Amino acid sequence: MLRSRLTACLVGMVVCLLPLGVSAQEEGALADDNVVANRLMTMAQQLSAAEGVDCWTDAAQTVQGLPLKIERNEQGQMAHVGFSVFSAEETALPIGRAEATSSVFGSALAMRFVERYLLELYLCDPAEVARKLSDDQVTVRFASSNRGGMKAQVARLINTLTKADSFNTNESDDGKYMGIGLTDMSGRQLLEMQFPKSYEALLGMDKREAEARLSMTLMRALTSGTKDNSSGTRRQSDQQTAKQPQLTAHEVGRLEPMGDGCFALPGESYIIEAMNNTRYYAQQSDGTYTLLCDPQRPAETLTNLMLHPELTKEAVSVTLTQQLYSQKKMTFDIDLQTLLRICCADGSKPFVGLERIDGEQASITLLLHNEAMNFCHLLYFDAPMPAPPSTLKATLHAYVPMHNVEKLFAD
Repeated sequence: MLRSRLTACLVGMVVCLLPLGVSAQEEGALADDNVVANRLMTMAQQLSAAEGVDCWTDAAQTVQGLPLKIERNEQGQMAHVGFSVFSAEETALPIGRAEATSSVFGSALAMRFVERYLLELYLCDPAEVARKLSDDQVTVRFASSNRGGMKAQVARLINTLTKADSFNTNESDDGKYMGIGLTDMSGRQLLEMQFPKSYEALLGMDKREAEARLSMTLMRALTSGTKDNSSGTRRQSDQQTAKQPQLTAHEVGRLEPMGDGCFALPGESYIIEAMNNTRYYAQQSDGTYTLLCDPQRPAETLTNLMLHPELTKEAVSVTLTQQLYSQKKMTFDIDLQTLLRICCADGSKPFVGLERIDGEQASITLLLHNEAMNFCHLLYFDAPMPAPPSTLKATLHAYVPMHNVEKLFAD
């Protein structure tokens, strides 16, 4: 079965998930909860010791006259630090917004990486620069010569930049690396960089930090006031206010009849046809279409529920077990819509696979593909029948590198 093969793949790849240059003994929990990643704390300490910069004040900061950008999240944690190369609007992550597409996320993430990594190179011991670039699998090319070493080149670049400079991104043929270019008005290349297209590089986090970030976001949702009981079930009024997506005229034209007034709206598939995001609709007496929710069609109903958890009038409660690094795990209750909203907030796209379905239970695999950062969240659901269920059990494997999943499907 697909689930058992994927689980075996996840267990077998644990040793491959540490970032380059980090051992299992070195990697650990956050040293300070004022930051989202230990990497940022290291940079803040370097800025304080070497440059006298206070990263914890709201006042604008500079390094030798070069402007810094320091951002905090809603919890007050430092979420980003780097040279101010781009505007705040350009580097803002559209988390949970309608424009949160892979391309929009990818551009903003690349800009944030450039800002942070240029500062890392500026702060790096000159004798360690070559090793750092090699360990991080990053290449950098400046328009200026190598006069003065890396620190001088970064400083010259920052001083040269203007609002008229243009920024472009690209990626390697195998999709494993991103490239960026900065050019001036004359077309002269000011900066070229290539770096891994991964959440480790783009977020500056290792696997433990990324998993902890997701766990904290899920746990905060349970205590944010949107819940009305200890099980994490959302209020029914909240569920009812979530509107089903309306079909466009173009989508209506693409509907494929399935019989008995039911239709399929073909979606995309991921590697294999069985993993897809096809949606299913029922035609109403007035000629309109609504998402299919019918116990007589459990497969289509469960697929719709995974893609649109607002399908049911009452919230579906999920007992979720999140599998963590080093074989640890945590279990808590959360409603399905909140779970999927958070897991898809960074532009991930859902694909559903039904493995087994009978009169008593169904097994569902939900793959949330994040193209911008080359990972997926894998959710395995067990659903009691009939469909749609009011409760689910689920296991979450977060931040799985896509090349591992793609290799599995290819085999």
